[in-house]
Amino acid sequence: MENDIVDGITKAIYDEYGEECKIYTESIEQGFKEPCFFVAVLDTEQARIIGNRHQYNIPIDVHYFPGTKAKSEEMRKVKQALYSILGRITLLNGDMLNGFQMHAETVQDVLHFFVTYKPIVKYQQDAEETMAAVDVGTKVR
Repeated sequence: MENDIVDGITKAIYDEYGEECKIYTESIEQGFKEPCFFVAVLDTEQARIIGNRHQYNIPIDVHYFPGTKAKSEEMRKVKQALYSILGRITLLNGDMLNGFQMHAETVQDVLHFFVTYKPIVKYQQDAEETMAAVDVGTKVR
């Protein structure tokens, strides 16, 4: 599920920025070219809700490394765009997910945009053993 969400995020960012910004999903080594994005999945949670359904909390930190000298202005524009772009993403299978708890902060000239997705996943259950025929006898006393 996490990979599906990362793919949906990278597609949404690519649809907005195209080839002008590289998007990384693995550790960024030295020598990357700015401007660029880095998509990181933070600590996830899973909770069983009903039957075979589970809800995930998948927090994401999208880093943006600006490429101009007017870094603050550029990061404000990107931040505003990310609220719209990541507020609802479409997964590659066509499912749509809403983003929750969106907020942004700047640390050492890098924009960090936080968003959480809460998909509900229905797992296939093993075939349950059914009860064999049951005879119910009643007697009047």
